[in-house]
Amino acid sequence: MKSHVIAASLLMIVSSIQVANAASDGTINFIGGISSTTCTIAVNGETAGTTTVTLPTISATGMNTVGATRGATALNFALTNCSSAVVTTATAASAAIAFQGGAGIAGGNVLNTHIPAATAARGVVLQIKNSNNEAVVIGNAPTSSDYSPLVGGGMTKSYTVQYLTTSIPVEAGNFAGAVTYSISYL
Repeated sequence: MKSHVIAASLLMIVSSIQVANAASDGTINFIGGISSTTCTIAVNGETAGTTTVTLPTISATGMNTVGATRGATALNFALTNCSSAVVTTATAASAAIAFQGGAGIAGGNVLNTHIPAATAARGVVLQIKNSNNEAVVIGNAPTSSDYSPLVGGGMTKSYTVQYLTTSIPVEAGNFAGAVTYSISYL
């Protein structure tokens, strides 16, 4: 009985405490949009959602230093027919390529995921470089300098992809890897 009296007393005390209300300090408005169509995207001239870029088969000779690169291959993006919903708004007048991180990506580069692993090249990854010959860190969001204006309903972005030595000796074998990308609009 004593515990019921104490519990009832605590309930009365708690219910009599008033909660202090804070005054509003401001409002945040959000704007944005979803467009049913954005731009037609072509990678190395192919407009399909999945594109295959074939790098040359290279010799391990010359790949005997960590950081050595070889086999630079063009990776060109063309955005065309960008919808007026994307091009004419002040918030979407430019675009950038966003290379996504995830499985098969480490250290900002594409790992060799060739199967069977016994026949995979070792000691190399694929590195993507932008048109200024700067390494792109796959998985990082585009910076403001990565965006280019959408002029005349489109734009182009040029990159290269190349083998990068990560450990020596580089062992001969096959290479297969993939990276997912998206277009980011400003």
